[in-house]
Amino acid sequence: MILFIIGFILVIGLGGMWGLASYESAHAEALQAQALITANQATQVSVVGQTVLSIVLAVVVLTILIGAVAMLASYKRWQNQPTQTGGWQSGPNARWQLRRPGQISDQGHQALGMSPQSLLFQQQMLQQQILTTWMLHQMSQPAEMDAMPEMQTLEIQSEPTWWE
Repeated sequence: MILFIIGFILVIGLGGMWGLASYESAHAEALQAQALITANQATQVSVVGQTVLSIVLAVVVLTILIGAVAMLASYKRWQNQPTQTGGWQSGPNARWQLRRPGQISDQGHQALGMSPQSLLFQQQMLQQQILTTWMLHQMSQPAEMDAMPEMQTLEIQSEPTWWE
């Protein structure tokens, strides 16, 4: 009888261990399925993000290309458009004269005939005039009180110094 009870306890123990192992196996499979679902969701979010990014990139590239084509077309239209600009005709009979496209003004001829040294001299003179005007403007403005240094007072010592 004792043998029967010991055998019965062993069978119940083995059954409990088998049940526990089955439970743990099912739990592990459930966790594995949940991890697979999470990985699939992450992949789905990644695919959606890549699709949106691709669409935005394609729209940006198309916008840039359309803008470049529009700018090129407007530039070509502007170049081919006949312009009637006027200019002051210098000389003894000075008057306003309309110029035809492709016609160069007399002032352009004068600038083309000048030497590089005289053009450089003119540029330096203009820069000097601008600098002088700026400096005169700066001198006419009152000084800011915050920028001025504060007056320091000297303290008179009542005690004799060490050399006295």
